Amino acid sequence: ATLAAALEPQFAQLARDAGFRFQIRQTLSGEEAANDVDYLIALPPAPGLDQIVATARETRVLAVGIPNLVQAPNLLAIGSELSSPVNNAFLAGYIAALTTPEYRVGIIGLQDSATAATTPLAFENGMRFFCGLCRYGVPPFYEYPFYVSLPATASPGEWRALVDFMRDRVVRTIYLEPGVGGAEAADLYRYMAEQGLYIISEIKPPEDVLDWWLVSMRQPDLEGIFLQYWPQLLEGELGLILPLPGQLTDINASLLTPGKQRLAEEVFADLQAGLIDPLGVIESP
Repeated sequence: ATLAAALEPQFAQLARDAGFRFQIRQTLSGEEAANDVDYLIALPPAPGLDQIVATARETRVLAVGIPNLVQAPNLLAIGSELSSPVNNAFLAGYIAALTTPEYRVGIIGLQDSATAATTPLAFENGMRFFCGLCRYGVPPFYEYPFYVSLPATASPGEWRALVDFMRDRVVRTIYLEPGVGGAEAADLYRYMAEQGLYIISEIKPPEDVLDWWLVSMRQPDLEGIFLQYWPQLLEGELGLILPLPGQLTDINASLLTPGKQRLAEEVFADLQAGLIDPLGVIESP
């Protein structure tokens, strides 16, 4: 079901409970909102929402997952930036170092992504946040992490060649930047599993590679976020733009054990709170 279909009956009931009249509008102008709407629930993509917020200043607005909103006294926005790629890369590096013997880790990236220049630095910073110099005591003495990348137009064979490169250098855990593998990404995951490589990424994995999937970093279900912040909207706790909390999911508990998961979640929370600069000079705690 779509987000709107899932939320409609729930907000209809919440509105009745609060003594409000509930409407669904496909379009809405700022003037209409100012005249007719006391509380507005804005579902993505909601084009023109900034103009509505600015015009209808007495209308309380809750928005989730709508990018590039401007802070306003009548707006409560969650997830105006849906994800921070550098935060995810940093956390991937931290988890990879946390779970991988001898820190033999790497990244397969996307050359034409907007974060191609920053992902490797953020990943390595996350790795070193956990293990400092990350020394290892047994050969082969490669310098980790390895970083390799291809454009989005690469063929399945070219992506597999990068996996072979990693395998031949005894890499055990790989972070896959979003978009790696293209339309045949599931086949790439299966090939990595066949080569004995653990995967960190940001999507839901296919069932047949779960044994080799270490963890996913994904955004939570927007439906739950809307319902969570409804009371705050009613209470008038507005004027805020909050990050959409990320989640660690699809966890391989034999590798990311409960204690290690707790450490990773603490780092994730600090990243989202802005307490760690994923691209700054890193000192391990």
